[in-house]
Amino acid sequence: MLAFKAKRLGEQYFCYVILTAQDSELTKRDRTLKQALDKMNENRKKLKPVKLKVSEFHEEYDFEDIHSRIKMLKLDASATNLFWTAESKKILLI
Repeated sequence: MLAFKAKRLGEQYFCYVILTAQDSELTKRDRTLKQALDKMNENRKKLKPVKLKVSEFHEEYDFEDIHSRIKMLKLDASATNLFWTAESKKILLI
């Protein structure tokens, strides 16, 4: 995900875009189900000790039609600063 603050025609916006087209089409329900399945699989793996090979993580970003996937949220005038929470899951507007 790429997130930024933008100013257009005197209005302030918080903008974000998910860099892979496949992930940008997921709904909140899909993401919740994926997290639940990952937790279940993680607990299943704890039952059997297995040696895992360390592999390099590599993700392809999809820049085709990225402009159509940008989401813009209008900010009110009082929100001047943006901060990520410590776990990087939420953004604070101050």
